[in-house]
Amino acid sequence: RLPAKVEGSFGFTVTGGPGGAVAEWWVVARSDAAPRVAVGKPATKPDCLVTISDAHLVALAAGKLNGMSAYLSGKMKLKGDMRLAQKLAALIGAGPRSKL
Repeated sequence: RLPAKVEGSFGFTVTGGPGGAVAEWWVVARSDAAPRVAVGKPATKPDCLVTISDAHLVALAAGKLNGMSAYLSGKMKLKGDMRLAQKLAALIGAGPRSKL
């Protein structure tokens, strides 16, 4: 199960949307509760905060951008629990993949 793999909460700030829009949402994946996703600022401080552009997030989710290289090149910024940040791939890669 995904929550057992992740065991934490992520806050996402995605920049560079249409017209320069910024989107915020958060994900909680813990084994003691059902996974949750919500739009907006989280009610409590997330364990790991991820800041990334819209284009880079799409590339990351599509498997065209590696999370470690995105972080090291400055395309993705992380704050908080770095051990949890290493589990980001399990969270992003949890859904079905496009065959395009």
